[in-house]
Amino acid sequence: MNYETLCLLADYFEVSTDYLLGRQDALPSFLSEREREVIERYRGLNEYGRETVEHVLAFEYARAAARGAQTPSC
Repeated sequence: MNYETLCLLADYFEVSTDYLLGRQDALPSFLSEREREVIERYRGLNEYGRETVEHVLAFEYARAAARGAQTPSC
């Protein structure tokens, strides 16, 4: 793949060329600053911390989904 094609793909998907090349430190440009901060913090955790975050996230997602199903339509 040449540089021009790589740039076109990056523009189309709204990501950096580093992201397309698989570099770990590159985050997609469409993420908000808050999302980038959360990802960076997550990456700084050890395995136990990551598992804890994943469990909390799964629990909160299920709770929000259940509340969404019970939300009144007024």
